[in-house]
Amino acid sequence: MANSRFFNNDLTQVPKMALTVGVQTVLDAREVVVIITGAHKALALKKCIEDGVNHMWTLSSLQMHPHAMIVVDEDATLELQVKTVKYFKSIEQVATSEGFGQALASEEFTLKKRDSVLQELNSPKSPKSSDSFLAPPRKPELVRSVTPDLVPDSMHERLPQPEEVGKGLDGLAGLEPKELPLSSMHERVDSPTEGLAKA
Repeated sequence: MANSRFFNNDLTQVPKMALTVGVQTVLDAREVVVIITGAHKALALKKCIEDGVNHMWTLSSLQMHPHAMIVVDEDATLELQVKTVKYFKSIEQVATSEGFGQALASEEFTLKKRDSVLQELNSPKSPKSSDSFLAPPRKPELVRSVTPDLVPDSMHERLPQPEEVGKGLDGLAGLEPKELPLSSMHERVDSPTEGLAKA
């Protein structure tokens, strides 16, 4: 219901399922583009690029990605240090003056690239057909070794035998192993009626 505002308040248009990915999945991508707009995201941007990597701000993990791009508006930079904003603006100005401006590819180029990718996926030479491309990867079967059967033994059997005493284990000399009688827990506690009878 909260997201219906993005779909003209029509609940039938709101997606009922979503895909959640973890931080490692994002970091495994070849390129990551993050768009941050508005003053309400200014603190997140500051934590992302000015502070260290921190589990409290998962966006900061992008510092470890080799090809991450963060696109922001002026309002999102309100929490940044002035030096940081000037630094990134100067990089952008130099890139533009040298002809390396970041212009979006034309729609024709984008459609041509998409068609070539689809054609390669559907070609018989491709190692992955479109079906196997969408299929989940097969997991190799795990081979587990058989756990050996446990042989119960008494603690006293682990103590050195009398003939072994004198071989560096003199601290245990004179101990005699004996079996303790087993009793239930309730047998070790006085019953409530016994306590009342004594009083």
